[in-house]
Parts: sequence; structure tokens; C-alpha cells
Amino acid sequence: MPRSLLFLGTESTRDRATRIGVARILVGASMFQPIAVATHLSGIPDDESSGSVLFFARAFGIRNAVLGAWVLASRDRPKRYQRLVYRVNAAVDAADLAVMAISAIGHRVPKRLLALTALLGGNACLGFLELASEV
Repeated sequence: MPRSLLFLGTESTRDRATRIGVARILVGASMFQPIAVATHLSGIPDDESSGSVLFFARAFGIRNAVLGAWVLASRDRPKRYQRLVYRVNAAVDAADLAVMAISAIGHRVPKRLLALTALLGGNACLGFLELASEV
């Protein structure tokens, strides 16, 4: 049984890498929707959304799309290289989770944003660690 929900129904390491790479790209692409949609989906109140929020959301989106493309490009590379790619991706997700946890302690963070971060980031982190251990 896979550790990450992202891997349910996959049969090979390459399938898992494809699934998680595409998922990361889709999460990144979702950051390019209009700010009103993004803030609504994440639970950020309208009065707290700004150009700065939009900038950071889009920077986060670009980063995720690039990392996802890197995962897809690494699928047929040597195992040592794949391990590096998966470990870097796991570290990025772990850092995102840590920053969100610290923010939640010190500031009011929308519960929906916390839940989305924990669900997506936690499963991605577990998935990348699983991939790293497979290759």
C-alpha cells in the first residue's frame, strides 16, 4: 500500500513519478487563476488579498511547475539523479509544511488554507520520500 494517496492505482515507479510530477504542475498552474477565485478557494478573506498575495501565489505556482517538470524529465535518468530530484522535492514540501505550521502558530491562517496545505503538501512529501526509497 503506498504511503501517499497520490499513488493509489499506480504500478511502477515511473507511473508514480509521472502522477506526482503532473500533480505538482497542476497545483502550480492553479495559482494563475484570478485572485478572487484563488482567495475564495483558499479561504483568504477579500480584505486580506492584495497584489503581494497574488505575487507570492504566482511565484509559488511557477516554482511548483518547474519542480514538476524536473520530476517528469528525470524519470528515465540514472537512479542516483532521480533520487536527488525526489529528495529536493520532498525537502521543498517539508519546508512548505513547516512554514505553514509556524505561520499558523503566530498568525491567523484560514483553516481551509491549512487543510489544503497539509493534504497536498503532506501527500506530496510522503510521495517523494517513497519514490526516493524506490530508486
